[in-house]
Amino acid sequence: MRKTIAAVVAVLALCAPALPAAAATGGKPLPGVRFTGNASLIHLSPVRLAATHLPHPAHARRLPSGQTPAISSNWSGYADTACPTCALRFVSTRFTVPSINCTVLTTSGDLYAAFWDGLDGWRDSTVEQTGVDATCLGTTPYYFAWYETYPLDPVAFSITGLGPGDAVSVSVYFNATRDQYQLTFDDITQGAGFVTSQPCPSGSTCRNSSAEVIAEAPYSGGILPLADFGNVFYSGATVTSRNGTHGNLGDGYLWSPSEIDMANGNKVLAEPGPLSEMGNTSAFPISWVAGT
Repeated sequence: MRKTIAAVVAVLALCAPALPAAAATGGKPLPGVRFTGNASLIHLSPVRLAATHLPHPAHARRLPSGQTPAISSNWSGYADTACPTCALRFVSTRFTVPSINCTVLTTSGDLYAAFWDGLDGWRDSTVEQTGVDATCLGTTPYYFAWYETYPLDPVAFSITGLGPGDAVSVSVYFNATRDQYQLTFDDITQGAGFVTSQPCPSGSTCRNSSAEVIAEAPYSGGILPLADFGNVFYSGATVTSRNGTHGNLGDGYLWSPSEIDMANGNKVLAEPGPLSEMGNTSAFPISWVAGT
């Protein structure tokens, strides 16, 4: 039998930090959040999602082409790093929500995956991000929209119908005039989403030093078991620098691109395919390789 939302809340609450109290009211946006499209389909969710975790990248595995990808225990995708005196202000991409395989029970317990884009996080201590969280509670999959300004906790939303096959657009923009981040999520298929403007978390320094498009194994006291998501395809991925220069993820003359493989020791868990570059945009898949 399909678990109720109450059951989902109870289980996720055991493995992730709490949302701010106001986020649990449901149906009403938090301050700084505006629902878009068919607002009747989207609601604040009381679930407490697992959070992101800084990747602590290392270079450890050389590809046949000679390129050395970065190795992370929890991120896979591509990241662009700005020059030391530069900054990035915008990242955007589209993807189709993948179907996670919850039919095979593991000794690791429940399974998790998150798909997002964001600014910061690759070489610094904050991340401003938005995307889709997919969770296997037993053999039942659940999908949530969310945003997070790390190190603050993620804020989750339920969108009626959100699930595999939905076309999703996500972007993060730093508004220098307001000194805030605009995080935009749009479930194009369901016709509902949100826009939120958030400051850099108190006590943190947001450097706008990188931009990423990522599939992640979320974190709660440790990196959680990665769900089998098959593959997720990102398209229209674009980055803009502080001075307004537009480019794709692989524009090495504008920023320093990094390919990121997710691995546990010598065991690769997820890896991106090659970038297809089309002017100022790029596209690529990320494939699930092996379970944890």
